[in-house]
Amino acid sequence: MSDELLQQLQPLLLVEELAKHRIQSEIKQKQLLSEQSSAITIDGFMKEEHDYYSKKSKELKLLCSNFIAKQNRLILQGISLKNQMKEYEEKQQQQQQQQQQLDKNENNNNNNSKLIDSDFPTEFIFEQQSQHITQVCALLIQEITQTITIIKTLWDSIIQLVTGFEFVITHSLQLKLLDLHNLSKHLSILLKELDRFSIGFSTTSPKDFNSSLDLIDGNSSAVLVFARQPFPGMLKRHKQMQPDELIIEMLTTSNFPYTYSKLKVHSSAQTINSIGQNSTIIPITNNIINTSLSPNHSNENDNNNINNNNNINSNINNNVNNINNNINNNINNNNNNNNIGNLNSIDNSNNINNNINNNNNNNNNNNNNNNNSNNNNNNNNNNNNNNNSNSNSNNNNNNNNIQNGNNENDNNNNGNTSPLSLSNNEKSDLFEHHTFDLFPIENNKYSGKTALKCVKATTQFSSLKFSICLIHKITKEQFTIETNYSERFIVFANDSQWVDHFCQLLKDEIFLYKDTVPLLISNNQENNSNTHSLHSLSLEDADKLQQQQQQQQQEQEQQKQKQEKQEKQPYLFNQVTHHRVIKTLQKFFPICLNIRKNLVQQYQLLPNEPLQNLLNQIAENKITNEEFDSFISILSPVFKVIKYQKNAMDLWNLGMIFLFITNEKVKELLLTPSPTNGGVNNNNNNNIAVRFLVQFSQNHPFCWVIKHLDEENEVKEIYVDMKTALVGDRNNKSILSHIENNLDKNLKEICQFDQKLNLIRFLPKTEIRSSISFSG
Repeated sequence: MSDELLQQLQPLLLVEELAKHRIQSEIKQKQLLSEQSSAITIDGFMKEEHDYYSKKSKELKLLCSNFIAKQNRLILQGISLKNQMKEYEEKQQQQQQQQQQLDKNENNNNNNSKLIDSDFPTEFIFEQQSQHITQVCALLIQEITQTITIIKTLWDSIIQLVTGFEFVITHSLQLKLLDLHNLSKHLSILLKELDRFSIGFSTTSPKDFNSSLDLIDGNSSAVLVFARQPFPGMLKRHKQMQPDELIIEMLTTSNFPYTYSKLKVHSSAQTINSIGQNSTIIPITNNIINTSLSPNHSNENDNNNINNNNNINSNINNNVNNINNNINNNINNNNNNNNIGNLNSIDNSNNINNNINNNNNNNNNNNNNNNNSNNNNNNNNNNNNNNNSNSNSNNNNNNNNIQNGNNENDNNNNGNTSPLSLSNNEKSDLFEHHTFDLFPIENNKYSGKTALKCVKATTQFSSLKFSICLIHKITKEQFTIETNYSERFIVFANDSQWVDHFCQLLKDEIFLYKDTVPLLISNNQENNSNTHSLHSLSLEDADKLQQQQQQQQQEQEQQKQKQEKQEKQPYLFNQVTHHRVIKTLQKFFPICLNIRKNLVQQYQLLPNEPLQNLLNQIAENKITNEEFDSFISILSPVFKVIKYQKNAMDLWNLGMIFLFITNEKVKELLLTPSPTNGGVNNNNNNNIAVRFLVQFSQNHPFCWVIKHLDEENEVKEIYVDMKTALVGDRNNKSILSHIENNLDKNLKEICQFDQKLNLIRFLPKTEIRSSISFSG
């Protein structure tokens, strides 16, 4: 089998493989759930699924990249051929004119005309090359369509894992899925370009071919996406973000006849300063990404980018748009359709934006709009009519220039894109800078690194998005394209708020806050159960029909009551397994410590065993959201101490602070033989007596417990109250200073766990500071 044929079959083989794997995965999930398997078995299955989808994501990324490069070469090849044909036709016309002139002069020079013909391909060669390009184009359209379907299938499988088995997506897998999501959106606009290219190549004359490719609207020529984002997370007021944490990319078609403005950032946040003011505040959008499901979701403008396809590819792109949006765990509150995005919210915000923009920035338009309002509304001059007419006028007028200031990207041409759902006050309220540069990095790709700095705090978790204005080089038409909304963030001013916000974010991620979960998921679950009952009803005998109908009515009433009760619940999951709690907590723990994602591996993670023991004390197997509050109330003091107490994070990262462990475990650790270069030393009472271990107290918040063994190897405890026993002011209180200056002089060696080597060692307490300096 040739390599070319294998490449053509690869998308079909991947679709079949993913479908088979999902069937096998669901069977395995049912077995694990029915058998109430151990955490180790479930952990192994989760790792297998993670590794499998990570591998397939890499394969898909490579496949997409190959198709993008192939599409770019094909477009350039087609343009080059059409240019050659154009030159050939011009030469032919020139030759005919010369021939006519020679005929008039009765001096026909056939040799000269043949010489001109020999410099160009014959029409037969042009015909063959054109047929080849047309065939390659049709094949590439099919391959790209199949690839988009594969991405949809992969996303669908991960949705099932998350909702059906409480799968936790790791940061590494999430980045791969984000890349796939962006590639899928890129392939969607390339698919439109290919279809337009195919039609134009076969029907348009060489003279008009380039012009036909240039006549493309902005929504079909580029998409704006998040390449990287540090969310969900917390941002501190006045602290600037790292430039490589938030990266925006503009992905374009091969033939991109546009110039562009600067990137502009918009926030859906309500700042603390704006409360009680008379300025118009837009409610926080429902279109927020939930990390547990996917990296992104589409708003109204994204739907235009994906769904305005031609008839050949519209169904595929619609499916991809829906699944990408669904996985991206985007918020679809108050939206019962499969399309992602709260259209009502967008429409309302459009009116507000148009009203503000028109009142402040467009005096000329206001006058015209007021006249229109007078004609259409019998000279009613109240503010509402004027505002409505302004909004209608803005949607119908084409702008010929980039609007300045806050009005730059709010109005769109021909109504092709929706205005950003933000007020002027909000745009200038939260961020220090609102515009950023975008630079070309390679073919069909532009990138911008946006080091944001927030100047005000927000009242609750919000999201942001970016927009850019495209200006056609020939027609000067303008189009505004937008990113999806980012994942959630909150800006705070007081450090004491950090851990509280983290605990709330953690709970939302574990139980899947409904405002961050597509309604399609829960709707599918209900539809499946309803379909089953209706199918069973159709099989009943006629004499039992009435009885079954009554029973069905009762079930429907119960289902309705259950649904109403569920609607009052803020979370998709009423209870979750301990495994999901632990894995999600371990995933987001670096956010609490404000550790950048690319540095996570350098820091100590939360250990499994203490968390599992604590969960077992609160609930068996599964934990409800109310029980989770008790669980996190015990952990939150730990987070605050590690994050804010002097030297605490250093000691934690060196493995010198332990979480909640039993005295049996303490005894086991303190009796561990000390490793040496030549082997293992035997323990004796002398060296065991000098050892100690530092851990958090489970029953006494903000209290250290120093544990050691007595002569009979029984565990002894020394409680150190962080507020009263530690000397110094609030910023200088340190358990390390207490160990050095106030701890029993007989306790000389601290127990240290090396997480990377899975090794217990004992370090003299006089060397702790040097170890901190060396690690730093």
